[in-house]
Amino acid sequence: MKFFFLKPPKKKILIFDRQFDNYSFFKLFKKNDCEILDVRYESLNIYVIFAVFLKTGLSNIKKNYLIKYISLVSPKIVVTFIDNNFFFYELKKYYPDAKYIAIQNGRRDKFFFKNLEKVSKKKLFSDYIFVQKNIKKKKISKFIRAKIIVSGSLKNNFTITKNKNKKINSIVFISQIKLGRNIQYTHLGEIYILNLLKKFCKKKKLKLKIFLKGDYYNDYKFRSFIKKNLQVVKKTEILERQKNIIKQLNNYNFFVCMDSTLGYEMFSRKKKVVFFPSINLSKDKLIRFIQFGYPQYLKNTGFFWNNTFQEKKNFKILNNVFKMKKKKWNAFIKDHILNHMAYYPGNKKLKNIINSLL
Repeated sequence: MKFFFLKPPKKKILIFDRQFDNYSFFKLFKKNDCEILDVRYESLNIYVIFAVFLKTGLSNIKKNYLIKYISLVSPKIVVTFIDNNFFFYELKKYYPDAKYIAIQNGRRDKFFFKNLEKVSKKKLFSDYIFVQKNIKKKKISKFIRAKIIVSGSLKNNFTITKNKNKKINSIVFISQIKLGRNIQYTHLGEIYILNLLKKFCKKKKLKLKIFLKGDYYNDYKFRSFIKKNLQVVKKTEILERQKNIIKQLNNYNFFVCMDSTLGYEMFSRKKKVVFFPSINLSKDKLIRFIQFGYPQYLKNTGFFWNNTFQEKKNFKILNNVFKMKKKKWNAFIKDHILNHMAYYPGNKKLKNIINSLL
């Protein structure tokens, strides 16, 4: 934790929570116009703490610290990329002089909406909320007063590349092993899928490539499984994460995942993507992390997804997607993209709103 002792500087833009990619921050905003408020206390400003203590003592000091910090910065815009911090939607009551913008940074499950419904009694508000798909706009408008705009994924939109429509000679499996998720069950689900892909790749003479997740890809148990069980697939390769993962994966054309945001981002770029979001622990017990397309309610099985893990059916789905001609695939998914992950290269919608507010 860092400590600062001077009064926070006045800035046009206050970023509420630094837990996002700074590369994306400063593609939207000039660095000199921004102040970052560390809501997870990566840093603390002693000046602000002292000012709060003199006025209200220790009562609600965490909440009052955040509010005081915003008022001292006096921003025109307060923006968060962590759209699931519900306190953000209360800030307008305490500092009404700024415009508030929330930008969705990841997929949201049923627990997000259950919690949002509980706290929505506090009358939540934001001037703008930028969401990734149409169905999220409809759902979230029930709980938060805001102008809600479908804009897709911020990082995905910033990576403008040409699709390389080469002949498919590999499948990329996007792993989701990470902290904050039930790693044991994620392991089981991914092992089921990888065993399926092992058989499929052998039959179709495809290479299997495995993209592992960020800081946690050294997980011993999972690497051990790959080493022991998947080397029978010719040229199984682990793709180590590069700085711009969207650009990195844009070189491939066929992906499989459970319910990865990255999988949806690839889908928005018209890549072939198959989703298997469920895990069989036994014949009688199924764990489903999230139903495909949630909060849209779709059939359990579709052309490129299956919510119920059945090997024969999943093998057939892989085969159908693999065989489909690229032009036919592009036409087939056209109506699906806005409902699962919009794609607006360059984030023009968001930039135009920000420029108008400044």
